[in-house]
Amino acid sequence: MTIPRPEEIGGGFDTGEVRGAAFATPLKNVGEGDKQGTPLWLFNLLRDEFWFPGGDLFADHGNALLPKYWTLDSPIDVEAYRDVGFTFFANPPYSRGAITSAASTCRALADNGNRVVGLTRAEPTARWWRILRPACAEVRLLDTRLVFRGQEGLYPFPCWVWVAVPPTQRRGHPSVWFWDAADMYEQRYGAKP
Repeated sequence: MTIPRPEEIGGGFDTGEVRGAAFATPLKNVGEGDKQGTPLWLFNLLRDEFWFPGGDLFADHGNALLPKYWTLDSPIDVEAYRDVGFTFFANPPYSRGAITSAASTCRALADNGNRVVGLTRAEPTARWWRILRPACAEVRLLDTRLVFRGQEGLYPFPCWVWVAVPPTQRRGHPSVWFWDAADMYEQRYGAKP
């Protein structure tokens, strides 16, 4: 297995030091439009389960949660990750049709032998979901509303975490279940999210 070098795959790599477990700090621009940051408690729970050596897809310089990340302006070269077997994290943006493009990218990474764990609005009838759903092995419907970093109130839509996997790991339809992530976090870390 050959791991692509940064210059081969494009993207927005943070070349500084890793600043802790989830190093993104709420900067001035986090929370505006598509720059809502993933709740750190939820990211930490997912990172503990999946690890994300592939990086953070669709982030920006203010809300990236991993030292290796890609922005919408510097997208990942999907072909460079063929058969690498990495796991990526994705919290894609919704405006300007970006969600459909993001779903296509996640699907292509999974089709090329990688795994993508994503956090999105739960929209089972959306066009972008029809692109991504066939690649998913599981969908976890969160049974709590989220407060994204940079926002003051609860997000007005239900969300789910989905796991897109390589073709050899697909079982047809994804298994769908309710996930009490907040309770799991409290049990694991001894604190409320």
